[in-house]
Parts: sequence; C-alpha cells; structure tokens
Amino acid sequence: ISCSLMLAALDLINMEEPSQSPSQPRRRRRHVFVRIASTLCLVAALAVLVDLGADEATRSTLLAIVRSSTNSGQARNVIGGRTGVSANFRLLEGINKIKPGRTLKAALVRTHLRFNPFPTSQGRQCEIHWDANKDRWIDPEEAQPVPAGSRFERNNNFLTKVDFNALNILVVGDSVGENMALFLENAHADVGVLKHQRDSYREQINLEGHYQDRIWVNNIPEEKGGGYVAFARVLTQWHSEKAGEDDFLKWDPKMFTDFREDHGNVDVLIYRTPWPWMSKFGETGDITEGQYYRVLEVARRMVNPRTVIFTTSAVNNNGIPDQFASMRKDNEVVRQFVQHYQPPEYPEDGVQNVLLLDWERLTDDLVLANAEAMGIPADMAFQHVLTGNGLSDKKSLTGVRWYPQLTAMACAGVSEPAHPKRIPTCTDDKRGVLSPDGMHFCDATTGPRTASGIIGLIQCSVVADEDMYGASPNERKQYLRECQDDINDLHMNLRSVFVSPDPGNPTGHLIHP
Repeated sequence: ISCSLMLAALDLINMEEPSQSPSQPRRRRRHVFVRIASTLCLVAALAVLVDLGADEATRSTLLAIVRSSTNSGQARNVIGGRTGVSANFRLLEGINKIKPGRTLKAALVRTHLRFNPFPTSQGRQCEIHWDANKDRWIDPEEAQPVPAGSRFERNNNFLTKVDFNALNILVVGDSVGENMALFLENAHADVGVLKHQRDSYREQINLEGHYQDRIWVNNIPEEKGGGYVAFARVLTQWHSEKAGEDDFLKWDPKMFTDFREDHGNVDVLIYRTPWPWMSKFGETGDITEGQYYRVLEVARRMVNPRTVIFTTSAVNNNGIPDQFASMRKDNEVVRQFVQHYQPPEYPEDGVQNVLLLDWERLTDDLVLANAEAMGIPADMAFQHVLTGNGLSDKKSLTGVRWYPQLTAMACAGVSEPAHPKRIPTCTDDKRGVLSPDGMHFCDATTGPRTASGIIGLIQCSVVADEDMYGASPNERKQYLRECQDDINDLHMNLRSVFVSPDPGNPTGHLIHP
C-alpha cells in the first residue's frame, strides 16, 4: 500500500506543468525525495517477497516495477506541458536530458536560386500522356512547356541549388514526404547527390508483398560539405504507441537508433504528417496538439535534431469525401502547435528550433493555377473530380480504388472539361503538370519552392543559433515565428516571382511584385 501511495504521489507531481529549466529547486527536491522513497519501498517489498518464497513470476513483475520507477525519474511523463509518452517508451529509452546536437551555423550550408529559361513539366511524378496504340501512359519524347500564359510560367522558371551542405537532413513521413526528400535531392544535384546513389539503409516488405525502403540516405561528398539527405518512411503519427517491429504500419525504434549511431545526429528533421494513410484508419479530423508534442519528443530521443520543421498537408484524393474539411482542420492544429511551442531555456531539455512549412498554401495555389489553365472556375477547383468510370486498369493509372481525384490536381490538358463537376479521365489524355495521380507532386512544378522554403527555414534556425546566443526563450520564439512567417509568405504561394538583379547573371531571388 505504501509503495502505491508513493508512486501515486510521483504521478501527481509529474502531472504538474513542468519547468523548462532547472531553476525551481523545490520541485526538483520533491521529485528526488518521492523517487528515492518509492524505489526503496519497492526494493524492500521485493526482499520481503523473496523471503516469503514468492514465485518467480511475482518477483519478476515487481522487479519490472522497480525499474520503471527508477527510469521514470529520468524521462518526463509530461512533454512540453501537453501530453505524455507511454511507460513502455520510457522504459525503452529511459532518458530525459539529452546532450544537444551541434549549433547550426551559416558556414554549414550555402545555396542560391537560379533562373530557368525554359519552364517545363518534365521530371519525376510529372507530365505523362496516354498512348492508345501502346495502351499505356508514356513520358513525352520532348519536355513539355507549361501552359502558355499560365501562372506556371512564373512558378517553374527558377531552380533551387545547394552549393555546399555539411548538415544532416532527414525527412520523416509517407510517400509524399519522400516527394519532399526528392525535392531536396534535386536541389543538391550540383554537389553530386543523385537519386540512383541512395543507400538503402533498411528495407521492409510492404502491404503489397514487395520490399520497400524504410530508411534511405544520400550522402554529400566530403568536399561539398559531407552532410546527407535522408528519408524515413513512417505511416502513422510518429509516437510511442505506434512503435513496433516487423510491422509495415508501425515504426521500429531500433531502426532509428541504429541510423543515428551509424550516421550521427540529425541537424534538421522535416516531419510530414502521413495524413492519407491515417485517413484510411479513421485517425484524421481530430488530431490534437498533444500528438505533435509526442512526435517532437520521439524525434529528440531517436535522432536528436537541433531543428524540426513540421509541414501542413496538401490536398489529396483521400480528402475528397468531405471536401478536405478534416484535412484543413488537422492542418490548423499543426499550425497552432508550432505557434504555441515554447523553446526550452536549456538545449538539453528539448528541441530548440521548431518551425512550420505551410505547404497547404503552396499546393492550394498550384491547384488553383492549374484550374485556371484548364478553364475550371476557382470555386470548383477543389470540387471538380475525375471518377475513373469506364477506364481500363492501365488507363486508370493508379487503379480505380484511388478515385476520385481532383481534376485540377491530376490533369495536364488545357481543354475545358465538358461536365461542370466530374469527368471519367483527364481532358486531352494528359496528366501530371502538377500531380500524375492526385496524391504525389511533380518535382519540376512543386520542388523548387518547397526546397527553397525548407532551406529558408533552416536559415532562420541558423540565425537563432548563431546570432541569438544568450537570448531568452521568448525572444528566440518571437524571432523564429517572425522569420517563419516571412519565409512562408515568400515561398509558399505563387504571388512571389523570381528576379535577377544582374541580367547577365542567372542567380537571383524571390520578391513580391
């Protein structure tokens, strides 16, 4: 009974709003006292049971409780004052303070934007045409220019280029998150990072029975910085309740701790909520801020990032049934989470730099631009759909189970649809100026702004780390929010345009005209 009372007291103390700094010795003394007392009590109880001849199962159970009590003093039950990490995960890691990753510095990364005089929709997950004679979708023989007079002409006319990168960057998410990792790979092409050079770090059999990467990494040559761009496939919210081995729908903690041991701490982690997968299992529409605090703590324990960039979700075919109401509601939650996050005073207590890439804003603008090019009214851009009715498996491209799809997202033709709300397949039998399948995104159209936005947020973190030494947590938070908002206003929409100060120099930047 006394052991139970001690543990209950410890739980009550842990439920209090935790301090972000070790500046409250009274609370710390209470933690230490209750922890020591409860542990001694449990050890004494174990000794009594041994003396009384308790069976092995009983002794093992009590010993596990003793270990849990000891570890609970090292791992907070409340993360960021919001929500807890499960006891099993605390036992797995058993840590609270973590030596922070290296301070980000401007010298670790150099980038620029370069003019692209021939805006096309050529690339991965990009434009394809239906060939009736071959009975399949094919890549056009020549790169297809974006629709004349469309807003894509001002969107696809620049490239994001990385000149030097010593940072370790990891994207965590689903296949659309892998899209983002591809966009970053493309930006690193001039420093020798190419898709076919990826190192498949871990594979697993997916739901279709095929091996698929769970983690891949693409290393940057030492002379160009020696960092890496990596991707980890996580198909649920990345927190302890979804951890598990040998399950494609869960994530294996050991996989991440092994990766960190082999490749070092992650400097920058980009987290994309696997919203389409979660929607399949009824886990969307009521996502809470607390889930993201748990994600942040898992990220810290697994790969110890200095900076974490959360992203909002883009429209996709899984969001069509409720006209994206659940998705937009969940996106507002991640916005509020980042807005409310308070950086800890001491880096060993938590992630210092938490930012938001508001990807929904950019992808919405791209859908509206494509609707405009196709003659679909703006008020129908997120309602006009492809039904897939009557299509062969080959012509449906994705299989009919992935329908309906947004017409203004999946199609590349410029002929106006005959029906005001739905058509079987794309006009002109062309797909992919923005997305080939209503889910993933063309790197030529979406990649440059996505990559430049991510790099801009990394540079916000650099300033916070390098130029704000000694600043209070509130000052850091205020700066990060202001810098983040500036980056999203400039990069996550089609209002800004690329300009080059020197007509003879292709290097330039984005401005609002």
